[in-house]
Amino acid sequence: MIRIGFKKTIAMAVGIMAVTAFLFGIAALRIASADLKPAVSIWIDPQAVNITTSAYHLNDKFNITLWANTYQDANNYAVFTWQITVNFDASLLSVTRAGYTNGSTSEFFMGHSTVPVSPIITSTSVSTGESLVGSDVRPPGNGSLCWIEMQINREPTGNATLTATLDINNTDTFLLNADLNEVTSTKYSAQYNYEVGALDVTPPTIEAVTRSPSDAQISENTPVNVTATITDEVGGSGVKNATVSYTINNSTYADVPMTQSLNSTTWTGIIPGQVNGTTVHFRVIAYDNAGNMATVDGYDSIVYNYSVIPEFAAAILIIMLAALAAMMIAYRKKSMLLS
Repeated sequence: MIRIGFKKTIAMAVGIMAVTAFLFGIAALRIASADLKPAVSIWIDPQAVNITTSAYHLNDKFNITLWANTYQDANNYAVFTWQITVNFDASLLSVTRAGYTNGSTSEFFMGHSTVPVSPIITSTSVSTGESLVGSDVRPPGNGSLCWIEMQINREPTGNATLTATLDINNTDTFLLNADLNEVTSTKYSAQYNYEVGALDVTPPTIEAVTRSPSDAQISENTPVNVTATITDEVGGSGVKNATVSYTINNSTYADVPMTQSLNSTTWTGIIPGQVNGTTVHFRVIAYDNAGNMATVDGYDSIVYNYSVIPEFAAAILIIMLAALAAMMIAYRKKSMLLS
């Protein structure tokens, strides 16, 4: 475990910076956590990290958030400094990065000038903290402190469940008041549980495949947008990727990746424009995170097949249609005069 020596570090920093900045109490900010703990407290959100192999795999990542609550009507728990250290089992997890929840500051100290501290990450712990400047203090309230990105180092096998404590119940996790005295607080560590989930053997579902332009004949050098709705079963491993695979004149297939619209089940890929005389056939392929593959391939459908014609052919067709329409109008007018 690494101790930052935060009390001395911050006290020195404050002594240097006190002449440059003096901010005074702003209104207390009260922010709701998913699991708000009673004051005075520091805790990890979520309190239980429950994951399964159906959705998470080796080297996948997840986030936790640290929170503090000092709001208590009977006492004035104004805070000047906070520090957290999370200890974990290195055989199961590692930390890849960490940061404040409001960008350059924590949400807890939002609106105040602060002395930031770079996270210290080791194989078994992560530590970070933050202090205010001058004589400023943070009035009683609650808010998030920092986020931590954790990576899975080991997967469970058989019926085993891998468990560990994400531990903050240590002397390197604390809140300090303006006198650099520790504010007594309750520290709520979190539980990590990683178990074998139901085996995902069901491929994704590909539906509502369309293309634009949708004509059977498309002008040369015109890109074609292919769109599909792609989903995985409820409780499945989730859609990993999708591809538009196309062939020109029944030759070797070429692949273009599809991109997923934000917060949507819609995926889109673009087939490049082709030269005159080309016939194009395509199919849509999707994989889920368990490796199951789905393919839709409509050989007899106009959606999945089109031909490429010269640009001037379309122009000639338009001119011929316009001329035919003019002739029909003239004929009708002549017929009306004769009658």
